[in-house]
Amino acid sequence: MTQNFKTIIVDDEESSISNLKFLLSEYHPQITILGTANHFESAKKLLEHTEIDLAFLDVQFGTKNIFEFLESISPIYFSIIFISAYNHALQAFQFDAVDYLLKPIDINLLHKAIYKAQQKKMKNVESYTASKFLMENLKDKSTEKIAIASTSGYEIISTTEIYYFTANGSYTNVFLIEGRKIISSKNLKFFEQMTAASEFIRIHNSSLINKNFVKKIYKSDGGFVVMKNDKKLTISASKKNDVFKTFGLT
Repeated sequence: MTQNFKTIIVDDEESSISNLKFLLSEYHPQITILGTANHFESAKKLLEHTEIDLAFLDVQFGTKNIFEFLESISPIYFSIIFISAYNHALQAFQFDAVDYLLKPIDINLLHKAIYKAQQKKMKNVESYTASKFLMENLKDKSTEKIAIASTSGYEIISTTEIYYFTANGSYTNVFLIEGRKIISSKNLKFFEQMTAASEFIRIHNSSLINKNFVKKIYKSDGGFVVMKNDKKLTISASKKNDVFKTFGLT
């Protein structure tokens, strides 16, 4: 693909900017980086004076997120590839107008994301509606979905359909409200990070639960919860105070 492509990179980590600049210069010389920004103010000024085809945007900036910034510059006339250290919304992989890459960036996924953006430009497809739709999906935590990697591929599951996760060595058991269990190739720490913005809490080294599906909490026998499927899960001593405070207990 020889089509010229103008882009900017917005990320609050200089190391991430440097890494992405290297990957683009090494593997995608047709892409011209017109500028980089590590905070919203400089990014806004950059866009005011620069016409681009594509923006690489980190999702999280401390306590803020990129969606606040995007809403302030609407309408959006360029394609977007979101980047994040955490798996906030892998449903974005299914949306062909933009893409969502995890840090550290996989070069093969980067190739695919850029190819999709270039195809979109060649077809002269308007990006505003598509990007706004994706932003709303990512912002709406009530309908957040995650991609659960198993031996057969990925299953896209809403977090509202998950009772709890339990450790299974380097794997994780994912228990769904429909009564089904998925064995994922990712460890429990991975899912704790991925659901950090949702209604999940770590109650033990081996258990991560959906707070909305807790039926009872007991202080006896060291502390444990009973989920709505009647599963009893132990609360570890180190997690007890945090768990009780979460439910307003003392």
